[in-house]
Amino acid sequence: MNKYPIGFMSYARADDEHDKGYLTEWRERLSGEVCAQTGDRFDIFQDRNDIAWGHNWRERIRDCIDVVNFLICIITPRFFRSEPCREEFERFVKLEQAMGRSDLILPVYYIDSTLLNDEMQRNADAVARLLGMRNYVDWRPLRFESLDTPAAKKMLARLAHDIAWRSKGGVC
Repeated sequence: MNKYPIGFMSYARADDEHDKGYLTEWRERLSGEVCAQTGDRFDIFQDRNDIAWGHNWRERIRDCIDVVNFLICIITPRFFRSEPCREEFERFVKLEQAMGRSDLILPVYYIDSTLLNDEMQRNADAVARLLGMRNYVDWRPLRFESLDTPAAKKMLARLAHDIAWRSKGGVC
């Protein structure tokens, strides 16, 4: 990976471990698909791969968030309970606002969460409220599917196309 990636995947590591590295593979496939569609390298930061032995992990995460173009949030109940995920999200929201953009946080709904589904709970939680205002990709129906299924491949291709379009300054 380059010193600084283009995207940053904010997720609860325990969700990836529970699903035997599915989110890691998902990130790799998305990165590869963006590259396939654009011809340009598209590195996505993931803590388990991009923080070297001896690095101050909090500092490395802050440094990367400050320079990435996209924050990809993998939404699960653990995401909302994770202080690092909340800090990553809140930091990037400020950067996105400073750029005058509102389309650089890309939520992926991975595991059903009452915090996001229940309006009262969502409104009482700042992160859930802000995520609830964004259109998200619903990966819940694909969670137990291989990334080699046609449905998963098509969805990854669609996400890559959307990222490529945003990378070129596309804004609705």
